[in-house]
Amino acid sequence: MSRKDNKSIEIIGVVIAAFTCIAAYLAIPPDRLEFLRKDSPDANQTANPVTEAQPDTFGDLTPSPESTAAPPMPTQVQSISLDPFTVPANTSEGIRFPAELTGWYTFRYVDGAYSTYPVDQIPPGTATWLTGITVFKNKPVQWDGTVVGRNFDEAVNDYNYQFSETEAEARAQGSSFRIFLEQGDYITLVAIDHQSSYDDNPGAIIFEVFFLPE
Repeated sequence: MSRKDNKSIEIIGVVIAAFTCIAAYLAIPPDRLEFLRKDSPDANQTANPVTEAQPDTFGDLTPSPESTAAPPMPTQVQSISLDPFTVPANTSEGIRFPAELTGWYTFRYVDGAYSTYPVDQIPPGTATWLTGITVFKNKPVQWDGTVVGRNFDEAVNDYNYQFSETEAEARAQGSSFRIFLEQGDYITLVAIDHQSSYDDNPGAIIFEVFFLPE
């Protein structure tokens, strides 16, 4: 074999060895390849520092359930304003308020007062005006002899007698009561006087009513 043939064989061997090395290099898994790079003598000089991936690295991410939690439920339901309710002072039977829905009912004093005497018969120097209202739940007015009984469920406004309607109204400002009623319940509201003396009483009490569902 000539020297020229030997030279050609050496060149072919070098080429084959080169391709073999390249193929072996490409066959190394990426994680193993990275490991080998870090283990190289100049790894500390050439490797990039490890940094935490930023959100925009991954494009449009789907939020986790924790980050898309629904807004908290409201802590208080908005109350509903109902029609004003008037309690006349000239009836010993009072007046009924029926509950059409289950929930809390708030009665807030708005206006009015009443006298236990007709205006033209008020004795001089006598205080006869007041705003007190007694409330019975699911029963008619209860009596203790000739006066309203003490086994009531609510009492509202001012029970002190005043010399004028204006004075009585001023003392009742800010008064209210709240009562829980189920659908079909009712309350009876009544003014104060002796049982046989209501017919000629002037005046009435007006409440604004608010309903808060259960």
